Amino acid sequence: MKSGTEVTKDVRSLINIPEVLNNITGKIHQYVLTSKGQIDIVVACFTVSNQQIQNATVNVNIHCPMLSIELEGASPRQQTLVPDLRTFSRVAALILPYLDCQWKTDFNTEVESTGIPIRDADGTYFYNIRVKYRSLQTNYKNI
Repeated sequence: MKSGTEVTKDVRSLINIPEVLNNITGKIHQYVLTSKGQIDIVVACFTVSNQQIQNATVNVNIHCPMLSIELEGASPRQQTLVPDLRTFSRVAALILPYLDCQWKTDFNTEVESTGIPIRDADGTYFYNIRVKYRSLQTNYKNI
């Protein structure tokens, strides 16, 4: 049986590679975003079952700085912060092939949701990709 932490490590290993790391300014974190202001990815197991075929849902969240834009027609001129959808899309396009339809020796993954921007509690946005994870339990003692 795998724990949520082990599931998270498995999924993180799929994207913690030079092809991804060389194209983001931050890091790939497990569970907690430890810095702001860079392009970071956070991988966190959301649910995990305890059947023979273990199923889990893993969130892969892309974080990046907000963009400051000038509001058209505002008098006096006003700036507002908006999510950087171009960066979200670029990073998502980069990592999706490494997450979808991956068959490893003891687990496989499939992308369930290719990504949506979600407003975080602090007013910033992140881009959420949901991954389905499956593994076969081999630790039974009574078989």
